[in-house]
Amino acid sequence: MEHSWCSDHGMVKPTWPRVWTAGKEPFHRGRPTRDLLSLPSISNAITPRRNFATLSENNPSDHDATMIQSWSKKKLAETTDASSMKTFMGDIALRLGRQLQILDDLKQQFMFISSEYDFSQRGDQQAQIILESLLKSIHNMEVLHRDTAKICQNYYMLLPADMNLSPMTPLLSRQVGQACKDIYARHALTIETMAELVIDIRGILKRNRRDDHDTKRHMAAIQSIVTKFLQGRLMTQLLCDHVVDCMMMFHSPTSLSRPPKPTGAISVDVNVAELIGTASAEACHLVEIHFIPVTDDRQAGASSEIPEPPEVRIGPSPITATLVRPWLQYTLVEMLKNSLAATMERNRRPDMSSPFYPILIDVSETKTHIQIQLHDQGGGLLFNGRNISQEDLFEFATRGSKWDRMDDQQTYAMVRSPIRGLGVGLALSRLHLLQFGGDLTVQDRPARNELEHGVTVTLLLNKNDDTLGIEP
Repeated sequence: MEHSWCSDHGMVKPTWPRVWTAGKEPFHRGRPTRDLLSLPSISNAITPRRNFATLSENNPSDHDATMIQSWSKKKLAETTDASSMKTFMGDIALRLGRQLQILDDLKQQFMFISSEYDFSQRGDQQAQIILESLLKSIHNMEVLHRDTAKICQNYYMLLPADMNLSPMTPLLSRQVGQACKDIYARHALTIETMAELVIDIRGILKRNRRDDHDTKRHMAAIQSIVTKFLQGRLMTQLLCDHVVDCMMMFHSPTSLSRPPKPTGAISVDVNVAELIGTASAEACHLVEIHFIPVTDDRQAGASSEIPEPPEVRIGPSPITATLVRPWLQYTLVEMLKNSLAATMERNRRPDMSSPFYPILIDVSETKTHIQIQLHDQGGGLLFNGRNISQEDLFEFATRGSKWDRMDDQQTYAMVRSPIRGLGVGLALSRLHLLQFGGDLTVQDRPARNELEHGVTVTLLLNKNDDTLGIEP
């Protein structure tokens, strides 16, 4: 099988860290779904009006507490005062309620597939067992979202409505910050879980399909729901990170993993070329560790020397941007390691006598966007002799089968390191840019001028910092 720019290049797949404490189950097993609707404020949050009754009653003058807030990068960067933390905790709770509604939509779609295909009547016990397992996974995610929404609701109640009359104590600020860290960590596995759900249901549909149209119809509906879930998750996690950074400013930063920022989770005036350099170093490190053993075929007479990854040449640029730094760094690392691996795989040389073709990156800007273009020489988007469409390229969870994370004991950081083995990296990368009005495209580029056949990746960053984030 040919290797392409977006194929799995033999990279070891990570085991994501479990955050549950010893002796505590992460999910409440055996409890019926309807019994979990005992939180009236959370169940109200998923109605079309999105009313959050308990929050409104606690502070009738706070009209923002009754509806999900829309945030721009500029608005977030300017909203870091202590009095805003109550609004953030209420908004996070509402967003988790909205995620519950999206999970219910996904569950209904799976149940519709079950009724349409009628696996039990057709004697496909394996498909029926898998589907029941998928519904249980959705139920577990629902419980997780309800539990964490309740945490946010509790801290919303604890936070004073008027910081002038009742200032936030250092203890409470630390508790709120830690709660958001815990929520962030507890949801770390939701992307992996969602990817496995998509992979499993796609496998069931392909095995039991009546025609390709049925499979595409159902998968299109599932992809639409999953995209909404991921969009909601991005903003929820961003707000959690923002609260953590803000809370660091309200007490002495002892034993903190990073210094507090006056703009919270938003990074202002970031030199784009310098960030690309940081991402390039991380991508090269990942390639050196995980890809080189696959590209070094150890043929008879071949050199045993481990080759250097391709050079990444970044054109100098003074352009700065306001951005969510972990999102852009994740996307850059994802694009770079794909390009590095494809270049090494396509152009590997048994004698290691000459370097690989370099990867070229330039940064420019228009009136509306900052543009980052990456040009590699790794053979383009051909996969098994056919071109890959943009739709297929950015589809979520494209891998044909799951991997057992217990077999691979490699752990990455939860935020910046790309997820491998499930086919989610490109989809997540594009969502990161789309969230505030940017975009990501990958175009096949034939050999021309001094460049060999490869791809051109274009990242667009919206310069309008007042653009509101996408709300599912």
